[in-house]
Amino acid sequence: MPVGMRPDRRQYTMTTAGLVRRSRRKSGRLPQDALVCNLGIVLDISAGGMRILCTRPPRKRVRIHLHGHKLPAPLIAVRAWSKRMGLLKHKVGLRFENVSPALAQRLTAIAAANRMRRVFPRAAA
Repeated sequence: MPVGMRPDRRQYTMTTAGLVRRSRRKSGRLPQDALVCNLGIVLDISAGGMRILCTRPPRKRVRIHLHGHKLPAPLIAVRAWSKRMGLLKHKVGLRFENVSPALAQRLTAIAAANRMRRVFPRAAA
């Protein structure tokens, strides 16, 4: 942090280790391995939103279809942010609207089933 600037106290919590930034995220996101939606490749997903890689940013409000998965209700998302990564390549953050408990449970199950599995190399014996 630059000298002379004070942190916004609403975003930080004082702990024994000092100031720690608080997360605004309501549910944890899971990195995805093989999940695709109508907008592009799903990079990570949670019950509150998802991050995608697509060719162009979607409109401000969009309906999401997860390929190969049936949802109990329509999934509507609002574009929270977008970042251009190159020619015809954008990362986009989407926030889900009006997520029912049944829909949140289904999204969590889909995220767990498609989560990225990291393989750690075995230690040489």
